[in-house]
Amino acid sequence: ESNRVCNALALLQCVASHQSTRNLFLSAHTPLFLYPFLNTVNKSRPFEYLRLTSLGVIGALVKMDDSDVISFLLNTEIIPLCLRIMEMGTELSKTVATFIVQKVLLDPTGLSYICETADRFYAVSTVLANMVSPQPATKPGPRSVQSPGCSSPAPSSCSKGWIFGGLA
Repeated sequence: ESNRVCNALALLQCVASHQSTRNLFLSAHTPLFLYPFLNTVNKSRPFEYLRLTSLGVIGALVKMDDSDVISFLLNTEIIPLCLRIMEMGTELSKTVATFIVQKVLLDPTGLSYICETADRFYAVSTVLANMVSPQPATKPGPRSVQSPGCSSPAPSSCSKGWIFGGLA
């Protein structure tokens, strides 16, 4: 059954990535239907496939470097979902969730949103710091995330030159 849903999600990924349908996809709030798949903590293979395919749809949206997409996703609380996946998901899910967070951080609107409050900044920097902390020798560490200098108007949340996981 999950294979059929994943096939339908793959079609949604095509709709999300196409320039002429992306705005209609967002206007219909279609990504919200994916959030339950992202929110599940079930680690069985069918649920992981659903989570990964749903992340792929969101990844297709952010890949286009469109500030409207970033604003939509921020208003629908995608960051907490991605942070949870970055902490607890499989290696592939972590990679896609990290890509989504990276694209949010690279967008001025997304960066301002993350740096707007100390709690948001702390949540993101803590997860990123945990991802780059020493891993057991049996597995290589996850991929790095390019993080911009934080130019938020809230200086208490971040400072110029912030690199990675709150480390200057």
